[in-house]
Amino acid sequence: MIDRPRAPRVVVGLLFLLSWTVVLVVGDRPRALGPGAGPKAGRAAVAWRDHEIPFFQWGTQLYTLPLLRGVYAEVAYVTERTPADRDRLVRATEDLLRRYEAVDVFLAVHGGRTLPHVFRQIDPSLRRHLRLVYSTGCADAVFGERWLELGAQAFVGHRGRLSISPIFFVYFLRRWSEGRTLAEAVVAANAQAANRLGPIAGFLPDGLDPVAETRAELLGDAALSLR
Repeated sequence: MIDRPRAPRVVVGLLFLLSWTVVLVVGDRPRALGPGAGPKAGRAAVAWRDHEIPFFQWGTQLYTLPLLRGVYAEVAYVTERTPADRDRLVRATEDLLRRYEAVDVFLAVHGGRTLPHVFRQIDPSLRRHLRLVYSTGCADAVFGERWLELGAQAFVGHRGRLSISPIFFVYFLRRWSEGRTLAEAVVAANAQAANRLGPIAGFLPDGLDPVAETRAELLGDAALSLR
């Protein structure tokens, strides 16, 4: 039996071990930044985190924002807390599209919340500066053609309805920020996500393949990069 004075230390120790286990399972080894870390002039990014519990919203921002700021001249990060935040997203995107030649959009959302209809409000002459659009949403790959019609040069999304896309997103954003081409970043992130998700397949209901469900698809210009 654990004595009371030691109990808090034991709990802290267990939480520490659990945290490191999570890092080892889904984490990535440190990597040197590539050409993507070079000159940032002329490119900006928009990131959107849809409505979720504050812990998940905070975690998404904590990971995403520093990486984006390292490779983009300017980043507009918008978190959805009220319906008015969608208007704030549109205004922030319009502002960047007016001032930058290339704007990439990263959407941390649940399925069906990719917001192409919201971006349709933006003037077509500005939307031609949209470059990459990525969405974590389950089954959001079906919106890919719609994003290309809106003016984006490329779209990356997941077709699976039970996609564990945050695992892919961790690897994808790292590879993209290194300066790899979009095709290279997607292939590498799919492979790394598969390595992490493959071992849990046996614990899921029959017929549910987490690797296939999470695999991302690329539409449009596969040669895009931050170089």
